[in-house]
Amino acid sequence: MFNTSSNARFCTHFYCIPPRLMAIILTDVNIERFAGTNTGFVPVLSKFMGRGQHWFDAEKAKKVDYWFVPVCRDDHWWLYVLHRKTDNLWVLDSMHNSPHSERREKIDKYVGFLLQELAATVDPNVVFTAEGYEC
Repeated sequence: MFNTSSNARFCTHFYCIPPRLMAIILTDVNIERFAGTNTGFVPVLSKFMGRGQHWFDAEKAKKVDYWFVPVCRDDHWWLYVLHRKTDNLWVLDSMHNSPHSERREKIDKYVGFLLQELAATVDPNVVFTAEGYEC
């Protein structure tokens, strides 16, 4: 719904990666297999992407400033926001408490890495540091 809004502001500035896509990718198995670097396990994302794809429309996504990535795990929602021009990644969580569990930190790093992969697919000129996004 968000990506097909008739509100021009949303379509011009924001793209929402569907929560269902994140649920498919953020399985317990994938999270555990992720090694924390680009040498670790990464699911094949290409089958979810492309022009007009139900899961991820690369053409729309590359034209906007912000990507919203809603995630639900253990009956709790939070939101990652990627500002594509500055490569800043924010985690918006109403129930944030410090310190996060090791598992949550791993999820944050995994999502950051997945967003790197998506951004590089959308725009091959994107350059990232070896550390990726700082969450």
